[in-house]
Amino acid sequence: MTTVDYTATNGTSSAKAKMELTKALRIQLSNPAQLDKIDKLRELGVAKFVALPQLVVVGDQSSGKSSVLEAVMELPLPRDSGLCTRFATNITFRRSPQRSIAVSIIPGPTRSPAKAEELKAYKKFVKSWESPDQENLRVLSNPRSVQTSSKIELSGPDRENLSIIDIPGIFRTATEGVTTKNDIDLVKNMVRDWIQDERTIILAVVSANVDIATQEILTMAEKADPKGLRTLGVLTKPDLVDDGAEHQVIDLVRGKRNKLKLGYCIVRNCSQKELDTDSDSRTLKERKFFNTEPWSSLPKDRVGRLTSCKKQLIKMGADRETSEQQRHYLEGIAAQFEAITKDALSANYCRHEIFEEDDNLRLPTLVVDRSDRFTRDIQRRGHTVPSKEIEVAEDDNLEESGGSKVKDTAFTLAQIAKEDGNEVTLDSKSSEYPELLDVLRLHLHISPIKDGDILAWIETQYRKARGYSLEVMDPNILPILWQKQSSNWRGITLSFMNDIIIFVHDFICRLLRHVCSDGKVRSGLLEFIMEDVLGKYATAIKHVEFILRVESHGTLLTKNHYFGDTLKKIRNNRMINEAKKSEFTTTMMNGASQRPFKAVKVSHLADVTSKGNLEHAVEDIHAVLHAYYKVVMKRFVDTVVAQGADFYLLTSDESPLKILTPLFISSMTSEQLDEIAGEDLITKRERQELKEEIQALEHGRKLLRG
Repeated sequence: MTTVDYTATNGTSSAKAKMELTKALRIQLSNPAQLDKIDKLRELGVAKFVALPQLVVVGDQSSGKSSVLEAVMELPLPRDSGLCTRFATNITFRRSPQRSIAVSIIPGPTRSPAKAEELKAYKKFVKSWESPDQENLRVLSNPRSVQTSSKIELSGPDRENLSIIDIPGIFRTATEGVTTKNDIDLVKNMVRDWIQDERTIILAVVSANVDIATQEILTMAEKADPKGLRTLGVLTKPDLVDDGAEHQVIDLVRGKRNKLKLGYCIVRNCSQKELDTDSDSRTLKERKFFNTEPWSSLPKDRVGRLTSCKKQLIKMGADRETSEQQRHYLEGIAAQFEAITKDALSANYCRHEIFEEDDNLRLPTLVVDRSDRFTRDIQRRGHTVPSKEIEVAEDDNLEESGGSKVKDTAFTLAQIAKEDGNEVTLDSKSSEYPELLDVLRLHLHISPIKDGDILAWIETQYRKARGYSLEVMDPNILPILWQKQSSNWRGITLSFMNDIIIFVHDFICRLLRHVCSDGKVRSGLLEFIMEDVLGKYATAIKHVEFILRVESHGTLLTKNHYFGDTLKKIRNNRMINEAKKSEFTTTMMNGASQRPFKAVKVSHLADVTSKGNLEHAVEDIHAVLHAYYKVVMKRFVDTVVAQGADFYLLTSDESPLKILTPLFISSMTSEQLDEIAGEDLITKRERQELKEEIQALEHGRKLLRG
């Protein structure tokens, strides 16, 4: 299958369609690190419980599936009709300096532990898979080994990093001595099991010379993938299509019939005489076939091809054969990332169009908005019990920093807490980044604000905690009350940090998509920096938890004069309010008539201070608690925003945004550079084909102009 004979249903050019599909597959299925993890998870049997990313090839026995695999993988496969009827074959390619073919067995979940270990230990190196090991076949052909699979690992310097699952071909008639009627159902059930996972890309191989409506494999794929989002149709044997029926196949390729999101591609199979020919000869014959009518009518986007090829080549970037080229390529990406990040942190949004196109990259704006909400949440929902309002006069109310009266605010927040409940949920973006779940703080709790009188609440707590002492304000009761009153800070604060981390992580991933169009390189870079990035997030979270621990369980301490001023005002206001209960209006002063004014008898002032020890202690505790809460709340919010969010996550040299820089790239080893930026065989082939096409078109243009 070559570039010129692939067309997607969306009408894009053949080369572009194939490139888009290839990139999408490579991100998860060809990244070496991810591929190793996926294979190890599959060997551990995790696939039984969790859907793993995989590319599965399915089709009828006579659909030409083996020929397609040979063409794509450049690997001769065995053609024994009784070989692949009961088990799946995991074909894994690895790029390595040494060439080798290793055959092993992945035991199914129904195997006993002892037998599973025995099968796992089986591994042989062979010269060719054309003559597979008979012991391997004997084990796998056992009817009980339905969920057991064979693994072929091919390594070499020119191998593609890729993993493909080859499922036995569907058949409808048993062959005496080879297959049974039970095998027919067994294979169908196996196909259903493999394609039902949502993270499986289905490569459905069908014969072009057979009515598409009768293809059972497409019916099965449609049931597993009703919207056709993960099914790619592969049409084979176009040279066997009856004369006059070619347009039906062409309509499929053009997306006019049986539409699939990934579309259809068409490949010419080798004839029996061509089975021993090399890959280049097959490609040449395939191109020659698709240049004949009516196959040549398939859209190849030939108009303006020279300009298109040059743009595509520029988009691919410079050659990345040597370590120097790879380093230069990655340093360019890192420099772009660093420059745009710097402008983003400065809110210099006019410097790059991307800030206009994607509001999610306006990181400071997102952080400021979330910080404002964090401040409001602490003010309105941070306390356990609303503080008792203490008024003196209409122009001297105690207000929170938002300008609203304490009493009104407390009432409103009690309602909010009841309506919102106790659960703290993550930002919706977190579902896009499962790697963050080990860093973010989950199961956070915010208690509803309690209704009732705070003085009664303090008295209850006081009675629970008092010891053998006089009924005066016990300093040991304050830390207990403080921890209870500020207990909601933890849930509110860590929820804030969760969101800031998600914003930063989303920024990194989005900006990388902008500065690096190559999905493989982007995935490799993210994989390479991810441990450091997650470590930075964890450090920020731990620092904020340290701040929480200091404020909640540390010594109650402040040097802010506002604490003393507030405490003095509260005590004075309490005395004035008590005195106002005995006030009366009079017009007499020193025996002389005056304008009406309010007065309090001196004898009644004694009643203001003549309270019981417990009542006086409770009121004094409330005054201290309220004054301290107001001072520390502002200090705490400023510290969390300045240190936890701004310093650790945004602006300092320790920020995760400062990891990907040209200096960082310069420290990479040659092996790391090649793993991330080294071009795979498909990209190399695409680059070479583009260069050849540009050269031919330019020569042709010169010839026509001459």
